[in-house]
Amino acid sequence: MNLHFSRQPILDRQQNLYAYELLFRSPNETSFGAIDGTIATSKIVSTSQFEHSLSDLAGGKPAHINFNLQSILNKSPTMIPAEQLVIEVIDIDKPGKRLLEECKALKEAGYKILLDNYVHQKAWLHFLPFIDMIKLDIRVACSSSIRLVTKIKEKYNHIKLICSKIETQDEFQRANDAGFDFFQGYFFAQPQEITKRSVDVNDFSLAEILFEISNSDFDLQKIIDVFQNDLNLTYKLLRYSNSAIFSRAVEVSSIKQAVVSLGKKELTKFITILFASQSIGNKPSELLSMSLSRAKFCENLAASLTTGLNPSVAFLTGMFSLIDMMLDEPMQELVVKLKLSADISAALLHKQGELALLIEMSSSYEKGSWYNIAAIGSRLSLTPEDIAKSYQQALNWSDEQMNIIG
Repeated sequence: MNLHFSRQPILDRQQNLYAYELLFRSPNETSFGAIDGTIATSKIVSTSQFEHSLSDLAGGKPAHINFNLQSILNKSPTMIPAEQLVIEVIDIDKPGKRLLEECKALKEAGYKILLDNYVHQKAWLHFLPFIDMIKLDIRVACSSSIRLVTKIKEKYNHIKLICSKIETQDEFQRANDAGFDFFQGYFFAQPQEITKRSVDVNDFSLAEILFEISNSDFDLQKIIDVFQNDLNLTYKLLRYSNSAIFSRAVEVSSIKQAVVSLGKKELTKFITILFASQSIGNKPSELLSMSLSRAKFCENLAASLTTGLNPSVAFLTGMFSLIDMMLDEPMQELVVKLKLSADISAALLHKQGELALLIEMSSSYEKGSWYNIAAIGSRLSLTPEDIAKSYQQALNWSDEQMNIIG
């Protein structure tokens, strides 16, 4: 599979190359902004850390990468070494305390932070001591906005100004005269398209590991076994565990060493970001969230049954109940590709068996079909209280997993 990126140069006042802004592009879209922002960020993060180096993508220059609020709260920037990254904070309508806390923490960790398409609000004044750059679009910003940011720069002299979307000599001269430090736009260079080959990873391997690490006491040997059976996944694991973000004195050289050194939190982050960036494509992130909550809901319900239904099988069934929508492939073909068991296949393809009832229960809860919920609960001998509790736990777990993704 090929991944498509764009990089646009950012120049200093002498028109020397300072950095590149990196954007992910879906091969099915002509616009770089068409894909969900959180997913686009996770694509860049996963590619730069699990497969190709960020230095390779950015030509050895600092990389400006867009992070919306969700990506920042998910700690996505911290997967990239601070010295390689400038965090472009985008799509913030109302700056709040949570974002301020994250910016403080990122600044303390050595990251550079940029406010993109800056629109002045009093709340931003609390952020300015932690901000390194402010970017304005020359084609949108009025004269008063430009004067305002130059005054901010005078007061906070550590802040640098970037002017973007410059397309003419007059616009460049205007920005230069106003005191901007860096410049970006078609006047200097069109975005360069970069295509990188992605190493394919078995979705089933990712799902197996995701299930194992969802347990309070996960089976280390089972996780190692999954990695051992997937060469591409092992490649990404070792590349990530040896990345500069961890500053290891000794290189990690085995699967067990990598899994143990990462620990459950980092391993979960690694797997969920891989799953999101590989499986979800250009679909909305809510689809992945629903897939995860279904998986956990089905697992919780199975654990409450007296029929001996394996919760791990229920988890995988829930996980893959939306896989056809995520990958845009017929369920029949995906069941064969992923080598799913007869019970899971019967549930997904023919709506047969207890597993199918769990999927129907999940779908009914999402739609608020309370009559169906009560009817299925009666067939499975589950009380409304047990069902409601299982669903809420599943939502909480799904939220935790989505908070790791970028």
